[in-house]
Amino acid sequence: MIYYLPFFLILFLSSLSETWGIKHKHREWLLVFVTMFSIIFTGLRFHTGSDWNNYMTHFMQTASMGNTFGFESGYYFFSKFLFLNTENYYLLQLLASCFILISAMCFFRKHSKYPIFVFTLFILVSFDVLMAQMRQAIAIGFILISAQYIFERKFLLFLLMIFLACQFHISAIIALPLYFFNKNYGKIIPIVLIIVSQIFAQYPDFTVSLIRVLSPYMPGRFSVISERYLSGAASYIQQQKIQTGVFYISRILLTIFIIIVVTPKNNKETFFINALAAATCIKCFAANMGILERFVCYYLIFGIMAYALLLPFQIKWFRLKPIVIAFLIISFFAFPFWRVITSNEISELTGRPNSYRYIPYYNVLYHSDEASQRKDWNE
Repeated sequence: MIYYLPFFLILFLSSLSETWGIKHKHREWLLVFVTMFSIIFTGLRFHTGSDWNNYMTHFMQTASMGNTFGFESGYYFFSKFLFLNTENYYLLQLLASCFILISAMCFFRKHSKYPIFVFTLFILVSFDVLMAQMRQAIAIGFILISAQYIFERKFLLFLLMIFLACQFHISAIIALPLYFFNKNYGKIIPIVLIIVSQIFAQYPDFTVSLIRVLSPYMPGRFSVISERYLSGAASYIQQQKIQTGVFYISRILLTIFIIIVVTPKNNKETFFINALAAATCIKCFAANMGILERFVCYYLIFGIMAYALLLPFQIKWFRLKPIVIAFLIISFFAFPFWRVITSNEISELTGRPNSYRYIPYYNVLYHSDEASQRKDWNE
């Protein structure tokens, strides 16, 4: 646990330094430093992450046994290429971290006035994916690249990025509606959808039944995974009690607040606000069925940009300095996240604490002899 604290402190203090008003050239170097530090932290992890053994075993079997895990073809051939040429799993992991985090850095740098601030929010909301779900992390990198073609209205190139993302994680197909998010649907429609989704979230059996109906029609491996989640539906329904806490409700209210008070200046800002509204709706249903968490990230990586829209003082009567707003928003996301990392509460589904996915943290360069004996989250 102690290893995570300096990592997040560096992100936190860098964000505050950026919003404090340091010189532009210093911001650029600070953004590069934060990105490289994050790559090293996530890319050089050792036996850390909920699917570590699955990925390591798959990597070692790619040449001799083929794609026994049924992973998407893009990831399989990527793994096989690296195994045949290097036999170094850590290189694969490092390259995956480079791709997703550099893609995020470039995107936030181009489209946000405060890229380090948004990058920090991105780490907070995507940390589970970065540390454990490598295939989906690569898919997110392609989705970030695809956003440029949404803004430029180049549908075929957007479809190409979606196709490439699906070759690493089939869940990326859910990102297709993003192409239509540049249209301003007003304030009433997204708010009504958020409220309706929250009402349905209070009836977890409805979510389970809906997934049960859709599961046979989901593409490839995703259908199999859905069935596994359905087998543990009773445990996931219990999560609904957890997801109605203060932070959960506050995030819904914060999203509605942004939709009401922020007036988008262009289609790009409209896109970010629509993405935040969609992520909030999906998150409501994900409270009852964990498989839906895989969908939230494709919208939330853009939705967090909506929080940055508060910083340029679009709200005339909200005269807090950017550093104060950044401090409040990052703290708001950091507290519940830190609670998960430090939680010892035993999950009904796995029989292990939720923090097991993150603790202990081991690095390729520094780890104890017992680190390699750590069992997999799914075992």
